[in-house]
Amino acid sequence: MSGTGPAVTVLLPIRDAEAHLREALDSVLAQTFDDFELLVVDDGSRDGGPDLVRACPDARVRLSSLGENRGLVAALNAGLVQARGRYIARMDADDVCLPTRLAEQVEHLDAHPTLGGVSSAFETIDGNGRVLGIVDGRHRPVGPALLRWALHFGSFFCHPAAMLRREVFDAVGSYDAEFTHAEDYDLWLRVVEKFPLDNLPRPLLRLRWHGDNVSVRHRETQQANARRALARSLRGLLGEDVPDAQLRILRDPAPPACARDAVDAAALLRRMERAFASKRDLSPRERRNVRNDTATRLASLAVTAGRRWPAAGALIAGWAVRRSPAAGGWALHQRLVRKRGVWNHSPLFVDATP
Repeated sequence: MSGTGPAVTVLLPIRDAEAHLREALDSVLAQTFDDFELLVVDDGSRDGGPDLVRACPDARVRLSSLGENRGLVAALNAGLVQARGRYIARMDADDVCLPTRLAEQVEHLDAHPTLGGVSSAFETIDGNGRVLGIVDGRHRPVGPALLRWALHFGSFFCHPAAMLRREVFDAVGSYDAEFTHAEDYDLWLRVVEKFPLDNLPRPLLRLRWHGDNVSVRHRETQQANARRALARSLRGLLGEDVPDAQLRILRDPAPPACARDAVDAAALLRRMERAFASKRDLSPRERRNVRNDTATRLASLAVTAGRRWPAAGALIAGWAVRRSPAAGGWALHQRLVRKRGVWNHSPLFVDATP
């Protein structure tokens, strides 16, 4: 990386992305923060996307081509080699950056030099750019400790909204093709072993949701590879191999196949909390947050298990309430009385206002 390079490289891989590419490019070029380069890596496109990039008159835009379709991981890693910024910001070709995204993320990283990276809440839009009523993207764990804990249960660090320091990649390596369609989640789990990550609670990205999303087309592969990445991470945390059946319950989350699986998954969750708290330098507030989140997840699992196996459900519910009467009781009330799911909606996460 050149010492005279821009502050930020916005890394945007494309593959037959012409439909929404112009809007994505414009959203980056309209940023209030202007010390960046927009590095577009063409992964063998067969449409007019590369021509759109070439026609862009802004000198901050660079186009690199792989020459043939080699896949997203190859495109990302090629972009990392060519990036000149001290910060690497991700962007997808069908998403839209809100105007202050780069400014807010650079400001946050500059103010917190120990952070390895930062992502944000996001809004979900349809093919025509209309904001959808999908709230998951606006419900984020904020703060490095809670985010690190939450990554055991999902990728709560939005990839196309992420900005990381260049030295993070130098320390942990690049994207791993062994975890195709979950390469970002695998990377986050490796990063947080060396660098804290954080989320900004305000939406800074509009993520386009359509039937061609990776999480739709390759859902089973994505989930399987995410569980493999999590299994490796938990092996380091617990010093043991975790059965895939328990990972399905805790991460996907899938309903337990039997009462034994439900109880074992709940017991695993308790061991994870104890190990996490013992190996991390947590403040009293962070320790309390992790404890309350554990109780919330135990209570949710108790209700799911209790519908078929009342004794198992009652056992797990008891664990939840003993862990935190307030958080466990809240989650039980949400599931039993209000009929609302709470697995990915911890009361500790921040709800962003669009």
